[in-house]
Amino acid sequence: MTGRPRSAQADDAIVDATLALLGEQGFDRVSMDAVAARAGVARATIYRRWPSKEALVIDAVARRTDPFPDAVTGPIRDQLVSILDGILAVSRTGAGRLLPCMVGATVSNPPLAEHYRAQILEPRRARMRHLVRNAVAHGELRRGVDVDDAIDLLLGALLYRLVFAGPDAVDDGEPARLVDAALKGLAPTSPPASGS
Repeated sequence: MTGRPRSAQADDAIVDATLALLGEQGFDRVSMDAVAARAGVARATIYRRWPSKEALVIDAVARRTDPFPDAVTGPIRDQLVSILDGILAVSRTGAGRLLPCMVGATVSNPPLAEHYRAQILEPRRARMRHLVRNAVAHGELRRGVDVDDAIDLLLGALLYRLVFAGPDAVDDGEPARLVDAALKGLAPTSPPASGS
């Protein structure tokens, strides 16, 4: 016996309620009872889908903040600019503006930090690793590049600015400028000119 199928409408209501409460009150003050009341569902409905507040919050954030385009193709620069543009666009949404709140909450809540790593950080880093390795294989980035260092270099400056300055302090041209600066350090080394 499989029971009743999940309602996508209920899922969306729960996710929206969770993100709204998170933005209004911060992680520590969000409760499953408050989410249930805001979403108009029974508390048991939430627990059938998510075993804990940490799991619910991270799933809600993950669903609404994926910065990756559905199909990223073309030169590595175009792909990276598209991803950073996506990060900036998401950061300007209600869910995206929760990034500083989530960073702070994960420091003091190990279960939340573990959910964050497993459901948001690692899947997105895996996609970036694939992109960087593919660029190395095609000669767009130099051989021997440490993949995780490259990811930190490519994403770190933008994320730092979004967390500490806020999305309104980052202009639309910043993703392309940051990618261009990072790629200068990651580009293949040109052979010396003959006679030099």
